[in-house]
Amino acid sequence: MSEVIAIRELEDCLDGTIVRECQLDGVLDRETMRRLAAGGTLEFYERFPRPYFRIDLMGAVIQGVIGCDSFRATLPADSEQGVRQELQQRVSG
Repeated sequence: MSEVIAIRELEDCLDGTIVRECQLDGVLDRETMRRLAAGGTLEFYERFPRPYFRIDLMGAVIQGVIGCDSFRATLPADSEQGVRQELQQRVSG
């Protein structure tokens, strides 16, 4: 099981949207992707040269590539509080 070891601020948009990169202690695999997607809508492009996924979950968008050690979370302006804990719980199961 992976663990979120760092969350890096990428940018904040004018509309208040928050963009963060979540660094894992290992590589992102299909099981971690499925845990992140629990309760949301998963689009998975397995046949891409680098298998890409996008998850829509309660106003947030999570994007990543299977085999990488990070993923991107785009969050509504009012959701920064508790983001690390929620993502950690989903990643580690």
